[in-house]
Amino acid sequence: MVSYATVVYFVSLFAILFLYTLTWDLYAGFWVMAVNLGGDSTALGYLYTIHEWLPAAFFLSLTFWYLVQAQRRTA
Repeated sequence: MVSYATVVYFVSLFAILFLYTLTWDLYAGFWVMAVNLGGDSTALGYLYTIHEWLPAAFFLSLTFWYLVQAQRRTA
């Protein structure tokens, strides 16, 4: 039998991958628009940081949550 935490973990992984894809689309789309409007490297760096680090932070927090849930004892 599969535990609830394992199901939540795998469903959340798909959600994180969707978020990564969504932020990539925003990053790629807004990159062209920002360059055409004279965007500087700071604004473009923010787009890249959001695309890279937001899903990574969610993945790390999800993994730590799963490890804590796997160690929890049920009474």
